[in-house]
Amino acid sequence: MKALRIIKSLAVVILCSLCGCGRETESEAMARMMKEAEGTAAAHCSNDVVGFTRVVKVDFDYHFSAPEQKDNEAGWKPLPWTAEVVAEHVNAVGGAERTNLCYNFGIYHGAKGEQLMCMLDDREMARREYAAWPQEFERLHPGELARYGLTNAAAGK
Repeated sequence: MKALRIIKSLAVVILCSLCGCGRETESEAMARMMKEAEGTAAAHCSNDVVGFTRVVKVDFDYHFSAPEQKDNEAGWKPLPWTAEVVAEHVNAVGGAERTNLCYNFGIYHGAKGEQLMCMLDDREMARREYAAWPQEFERLHPGELARYGLTNAAAGK
């Protein structure tokens, strides 16, 4: 059965390459989406950061060992790809600041075939913010955590 599927997919690739219909193979589509992901995450920063000036750094993590996921009810399939972007922006008083943004990727099945989606990862950003609050609180209010019987270790450090 598997051999029959391989033969059929090879036949489609050969026929598409001969007829020039432009249909992508799965590996070609994945390579295209990986290239698109790099520019897409950086482009989304201009919508997600007020006063955005430039992208400082983009780190991608392409996971290929994750289990295959099915399309959800919205018609897109999440990919196990993530990106962390360091973006520079102008703050309220005119100075330059940097912020970290986390993105997830997915595949949307539209009229033009499979297209890449890039979404801000609110869950990961909230998790990082929650993990950092005890250290920031201790920095701003030294000794206050101990006053209430909390330590940095008990508060999440």
